[in-house]
Amino acid sequence: MVATPSLTLTVTPPGGSPTTYTTKMAWANANQQMSITQNFGRQGDTAVIPLIDDYQGLSGPTFHIPVLSQVTLYDNIAAQNLFAGVVNDPVFTMVGPTQNEWDLNCTDYTFYADNAIVQGTFNGYTVDQIVVALTEQASCGISAATVQDGGFVAPGPTLASFVQNYDSLSNAWKNLAQLAGQITPYGWYVDQNRALHFYDATTAISSGVTHHLRRGFDHGRPLLPGHTVRVRVGRNHNPQQGPGPGGQPDDPRRPYLGHTHRHLEG
Repeated sequence: MVATPSLTLTVTPPGGSPTTYTTKMAWANANQQMSITQNFGRQGDTAVIPLIDDYQGLSGPTFHIPVLSQVTLYDNIAAQNLFAGVVNDPVFTMVGPTQNEWDLNCTDYTFYADNAIVQGTFNGYTVDQIVVALTEQASCGISAATVQDGGFVAPGPTLASFVQNYDSLSNAWKNLAQLAGQITPYGWYVDQNRALHFYDATTAISSGVTHHLRRGFDHGRPLLPGHTVRVRVGRNHNPQQGPGPGGQPDDPRRPYLGHTHRHLEG
């Protein structure tokens, strides 16, 4: 039997307080389809979250979602974040005389790395040391620390010389992942606490949690381990990395990666 959904959507506007919008989420009959796409080691996760503001009988619209608001979508049953990031493109549509739709186009906290410029020359440093140094230089709200120092940046090979010309921090991570992954594929992502995870495939650890959502339920429904269901999915792995051995997910340590494009519609 499939678990009853228990999701919490929280939006925090710039300089404001967090507000829960779970009851405003549109599972059907919206202009956009709710989806989360995970892009391990490329441009960060993205999400589209449509909200409906039905203010019939009220004096006017009940909410407004400004750009750069922070958003989290949390699964209370699995105790996992499905998505956390920034609303980089909120699209407003008046769909009726007393109803508006907000389609929140979101990017995970990689958004901050996309907009931070770094540069530097490093001779005889390991990849993990360079990753941490450039992330600290960016000072964009994303933290990075080596595994040895209690963080999530795994040890990497030593580079005789690495020159990073002025470019975004996220592009620097991509460059370093490519250089580090000559033998074992490397990738990265930014978690809900804005901490950078940068590591090779051999250090990935299964979370033991999977999450599938499909069309046809009353709501998009989280599944607990052991449940199976037909799902609408589309592979979106990094072609440089490819899936893991035996066609396993690109990053089995991440809770919801595997079939990486999920439609959360009802």
